[in-house]
Amino acid sequence: MGFLRALFNLIKNIQRSLTGSHPVSQLNLSHGSTSFATEPETIIENTWVIPTYQGRAICDYTEDIARYKREGNLNEALTLALGCLNSMRGAALSNHDYVMEYYVVQAAILQHKMKKYADEVALIKGWLDEGIPPAREDHRLDLLKRLAKAQELLAKQQSQDPTPYNREWKELRAQEVELKERIKAGYSPYTTARHAELKLNSGSSYSSGIKWTKPTKIRKRTSSSYIPTPELLAASTYIAVDFETANSISGASACQIALIKVQNGLVVDRLVSYLKPPAELRRFEFTHLHGISARTVRVAPTWVEVLPAITAFIGSFPVYAHNASFDSKVWQELDDYYNVHTVPTHFFCTYRMAKKALPHLENHKLPTVIKACAPKFKLKHHKADSDAEACAYIVLFFQTYGFEA
Repeated sequence: MGFLRALFNLIKNIQRSLTGSHPVSQLNLSHGSTSFATEPETIIENTWVIPTYQGRAICDYTEDIARYKREGNLNEALTLALGCLNSMRGAALSNHDYVMEYYVVQAAILQHKMKKYADEVALIKGWLDEGIPPAREDHRLDLLKRLAKAQELLAKQQSQDPTPYNREWKELRAQEVELKERIKAGYSPYTTARHAELKLNSGSSYSSGIKWTKPTKIRKRTSSSYIPTPELLAASTYIAVDFETANSISGASACQIALIKVQNGLVVDRLVSYLKPPAELRRFEFTHLHGISARTVRVAPTWVEVLPAITAFIGSFPVYAHNASFDSKVWQELDDYYNVHTVPTHFFCTYRMAKKALPHLENHKLPTVIKACAPKFKLKHHKADSDAEACAYIVLFFQTYGFEA
């Protein structure tokens, strides 16, 4: 593990020297006797970095793979997906904290689309036969289901009897439906205390664990409540926020927050900090998107430890997020978990604003809207500080050119 970590850091340092890129300047904050650093790059360098492929973090390839798929360039997409998968596999064999079955699924989906069923079977069986415990029971079940379907289609291609594989696929599909219902009811699929086994016809078994959590009930807001009044939109100072979360079980799993302060049309301040989720929510499902892992946040502050700086930073200024229904829910669930009340009173949504004011756009996802509103801004999607800054520039666009619902 020490060798891999040193190798990953060496690759990253070489990449920086070649590209001239440097860590984003972050704000060091101190309030009273509590002091903490909000410099995510430094934390990553000192503890853990996501595996790399061709000098880039594998999470940075998700947008490229998606673009190639949209363009129909499946061979290019598959090459990237397999490269990312192999990098993740090498790291996961040394330390199970690196397990991200998302990359296995993405490669399998591409092979399926290309009707390379023999390759898909070999890929999934090769991964499962490594004996690496899954991060999530539902993800492992999805892989087993995909394997059964690929085996069924391969049998048809080879004029063999597909019946056993079709039967297995139906059984796994029924298990998947049941598991999804249990997850909706509050069951957590993450690997923790108790264990269950999922078995292939070959007899190979793969362990996954189970832990119960209770979902938080959040009061719903109307769509119009996410749209600022003209007076609030005209405020000379406002805040943009973005959260990254470890998993989909609870917003209390937030692992990073970024706040951008705009004053008179200029970004004047920023607060960016990793967050350490509660122990029972410290299972990382979205590392493949944002590059944050349990090791990344092991020395990070908790929500209540960072709150004094956050509340001082925001004050009474209006707050915006792109898809504020998500970010306000995360904020509320963090508050609920720690029994505090800090959700901003004025919390607005640039996603809903864009849907109303820019209906001609292909969609209203952040990359699309920021390209329309601030085409020179270089978005690093799923990086909290970049997403928050993009949101801030979308607000500035509406301040400058007007907003009509």
